[in-house]
Amino acid sequence: ASQVQFGAGMMILSWALVEVPRYLFYVFAIVSGDATKKTPFPLFWLRYSLFAVLYPTGITGELTVFLTAAKDPEFLNYYGEQYATFMYYFIMSFPVIYAPGALPMIMNMAANRRSAFKKRFAKPPPPPRGIVFPVTGTKGTEEIRS
Repeated sequence: ASQVQFGAGMMILSWALVEVPRYLFYVFAIVSGDATKKTPFPLFWLRYSLFAVLYPTGITGELTVFLTAAKDPEFLNYYGEQYATFMYYFIMSFPVIYAPGALPMIMNMAANRRSAFKKRFAKPPPPPRGIVFPVTGTKGTEEIRS
């Protein structure tokens, strides 16, 4: 059954294509000292946009692997025929949990994308007007100037 199963390849390719730009983004963030504004824009865009296509394809690949395994007698009987029913329900529990969990994961990445783009393109604060004394300390979140 696995020789004709396309889901594993789709899953591996999707997750690899998501992870490569992600870790390259992290490297640039460490080197530049700023993940939001100093990373090259194409890399920034890939980091926060590829998920929209690659998360659904990766999740679909994973679900097809689960469903294919549930129909594969070699997988089901791996620990012996007496465990075949257990293995079937075990492998079928993953799609039941995984499929509903996919939407919050994708929505979380969409919120992260919105937040990152907002930070990257935020207007800088206006320069202070008049005489500004240096900060000599803090009290909670309030700056003390004297």
